Amino acid sequence: MKNMIFCILLIVVSFTSFAQYGLGSNPSEALLKDSLLKSTLNGEVAVYENVNMSIIPNYTEPIPSDELFIITRYIGDLFLEKGIDETKSGVVNSGGNTRMVINTQDLEGRGLYSAIRGGGPHIWIAKRSSIENRLNPWAETDELVLQMNAAVPYVELRDKDGRTSDHGFTDEQTPVTQLSFGLYLHDQSTQKTFAYIIPVYESRGTYAESANNSDTYVSFISSPLEDSSRYITKDSDSERLQFKPFSEKKFFKVSLTKENLLKGIRDTDAGMSEDLSNYQITFIGVLFELPNYVENGHNTSMVEVSDFSVSIK
Repeated sequence: MKNMIFCILLIVVSFTSFAQYGLGSNPSEALLKDSLLKSTLNGEVAVYENVNMSIIPNYTEPIPSDELFIITRYIGDLFLEKGIDETKSGVVNSGGNTRMVINTQDLEGRGLYSAIRGGGPHIWIAKRSSIENRLNPWAETDELVLQMNAAVPYVELRDKDGRTSDHGFTDEQTPVTQLSFGLYLHDQSTQKTFAYIIPVYESRGTYAESANNSDTYVSFISSPLEDSSRYITKDSDSERLQFKPFSEKKFFKVSLTKENLLKGIRDTDAGMSEDLSNYQITFIGVLFELPNYVENGHNTSMVEVSDFSVSIK
């Protein structure tokens, strides 16, 4: 299994017409309030929540509960003033389309790129649920569904000798780019936190899923978006895991069923309960991350995400 490091973070920013999100060109205030209240109180994520997210850079502010946010880590906050491009790391949301850039040369020049325990520079689009609003989808129903549209238009990986490639480098040669669905689960019986990372883009290509991984602080299952994966179920309409850059957005959709979750729990060494009614989702979203540090290696990666949603079936 290729070494993958999953780190904890949270959420982003902006506003536009609701027409493209199925609410009509002039949604009533009552309809909007009812819809927002529903998604907030049951812990799910509606597509229109992508439109008006706030940005929390480097955890400098408390992270509110029950709202979709953009959260950054280890990339500073210069982008709030200077914006982003291929040379400048950061995140911008425009009408529900979130563009994210991580450039390690930029970070290194500002003293921000170094070996880090528990992960690397990353950006989350995510929701943290309050205790009373935590999802417990496997207590009564069968599956949790996550989906989004995403593109990875630019990835340049450069090893310590200056060689470049779109993919194929090992951990030791150059930084790695990942775009993934991610979620944190709390087992009420053991009081343990456990996580899932489900890559839709991995610059090294696909890999064998594993139930025994750790980011130093939290154990997690790593399962690529593939038909063959056992710990998740790839939707038939979804694209599989990508490993080369692509400019046109692709549709990604995954389910986490009772059967998937139980297989992962039984295969992990983390000592989790097999009673699925004990599991609450504390944090869920989309993670853009450069999970490893490579001295003298550089990575410039750009991704776009829209229409992220979470539902229970």
